[in-house]
Amino acid sequence: MLSMEKEKLVSDLLTYLSTEASCQETLACLNSKAEIGIRIAQSTEISVLYDGENVQALEKPALAPDFIFDASPEAIAILIAEKGLTPAQLGIKFLKLILSRDIKVRMPSSIFQVTRKGYLKIVSVGGMEFLSELKKHNLANIPKIIKALKGLAK
Repeated sequence: MLSMEKEKLVSDLLTYLSTEASCQETLACLNSKAEIGIRIAQSTEISVLYDGENVQALEKPALAPDFIFDASPEAIAILIAEKGLTPAQLGIKFLKLILSRDIKVRMPSSIFQVTRKGYLKIVSVGGMEFLSELKKHNLANIPKIIKALKGLAK
């Protein structure tokens, strides 16, 4: 990936995460101790957290990420291509990229920490539309989601 293309993609992702209403609404579920790491093309690292008022997305390694998302530049471009999505639409798009393995997920944190930091509330933000999509993948309830998350641990 050319340097200028990479810089634009990173800039666009940072803007998307910090200004898009669906990102704000979804990440507002998290408490201030939650942190997500995003790694693009095995090189560029982004830290994402919610400070109680706004999403903070910075081009720097996450200090103590609960989840690390490894994504190709193409997957990031697909994810941020549409603006104005509902949290459910964004969640479904994100889930499909994970299921297609275009985005790989690791959970270096413990399941106990993840459940205490608000991540499971994200399902409710997506509402019935997101829950219907989860059902298609046998993730229709909290115990099944927790089991899947345990599979991501380290």
